[in-house]
Amino acid sequence: MTANHLRELDRFLCVLLEEGAALLGGADHDAPAFARLRKTSEKLFIVQQMVGTPTDHASRLAAIRRIAARLRRSSPASQAKDISLACEAPLDLPLAVQSIALFYRDLGNELMKKILVQRQILDFSEP
Repeated sequence: MTANHLRELDRFLCVLLEEGAALLGGADHDAPAFARLRKTSEKLFIVQQMVGTPTDHASRLAAIRRIAARLRRSSPASQAKDISLACEAPLDLPLAVQSIALFYRDLGNELMKKILVQRQILDFSEP
């Protein structure tokens, strides 16, 4: 069940990135080609380039994918390295899942704020 939760978090981010890219790309955006990109990290990199805030979360997202895959077929002890990479700290699995969920939430919030400001849909500046 935990593996499914992690996959759903990644899927939600993937859909958010697809919608954000569509907003940012305008008429020139090839939504079907973007949707066919297999890795969420690839989509994230492209959207972050579009909003001007490139960061490298590829290794973290890859570690989270490996954790989800290993939950289906191995013991949590074999995941310690990926949990440390995904959570930026050595945590037990329940705390790791909370940390990963927070990472996705913060990343989604940051991206949406930048996308909405760039498209002038919302203004978060101080009055």
